[in-house]
Amino acid sequence: MAIDDTNYKHVMCCVGYRDSNFKHSTKMAACDSVIKFEKLFQSKLDNIEQMLLISPLLNYPEGCLELQNFQSKVIELQHIVNQYRVAVDEWKKEFEQMKDNHEALNKMKPRIDALLLYSLQHSTSCPEVSPKAPSPATESIAEENKENVAAPQRTKQKSIAKLNLVTSSQFNKLPRHVRGHLTLEQMNTGVGEVNEILKGKYEFLSKPRKTLSLKEDKRRALYLEQAKEVKGTAYAIFFVDEDIQQYGKMLKLKRKTKDTVFLILRHMGIVKEIHKGKLTRYAIMKC
Repeated sequence: MAIDDTNYKHVMCCVGYRDSNFKHSTKMAACDSVIKFEKLFQSKLDNIEQMLLISPLLNYPEGCLELQNFQSKVIELQHIVNQYRVAVDEWKKEFEQMKDNHEALNKMKPRIDALLLYSLQHSTSCPEVSPKAPSPATESIAEENKENVAAPQRTKQKSIAKLNLVTSSQFNKLPRHVRGHLTLEQMNTGVGEVNEILKGKYEFLSKPRKTLSLKEDKRRALYLEQAKEVKGTAYAIFFVDEDIQQYGKMLKLKRKTKDTVFLILRHMGIVKEIHKGKLTRYAIMKC
């Protein structure tokens, strides 16, 4: 088919247009590549610049040591913080317990005040015993201190202190908070045991020293040492917790009953507790 001049020009124009579009797109792609390469190059330059800035630090030998010190201090601080957290938790628990105790004491305060007032109003006076007059028990102890005492001199043995049983009228007059749940029978059983304790102790002290074993002699020396501090006073007749363990039964096994029995005896002015260091003397004030 023959192509006239008009068609030929039209075809050439189309080809030229396409060629120009292709050249333009090629230029645009080249520009994009140049821009990307420029950005990459700039990034590399920035990295090099940063490396140049920190290069002096890499040559600083004490930097690693300081960093290690900082790290160890941070670890130590973390450990201290953990300890404080544990301590705070314990303090919170103790504070809650103190609050509970405070509330319990507030509830008990009226009763404590009443007991203190009653104790002040009914405080026991000293018995009618001359402070300088030695009691029968101390006389027997003094006699035992003499070496090689002859047997005939012991024919007249001094009587041992003995408590009277509590009567029903005396027991019924006791305040309820003093006697608690204790019965009259239990009370007199306790009084009987106190008498047995006194009897056992002072009969032991009246034995001739030459008849004692080494262990008994040490026990006797301990009794005499305890008696020195109250010799010639109103508290010369006494026993201690070791005597309760040695000669007691109910008072040894039932702590609550023992406390109530002694509370009643103190209230009635029969017994007085004397505390000195770890030793507690139960002095007999009235028989």
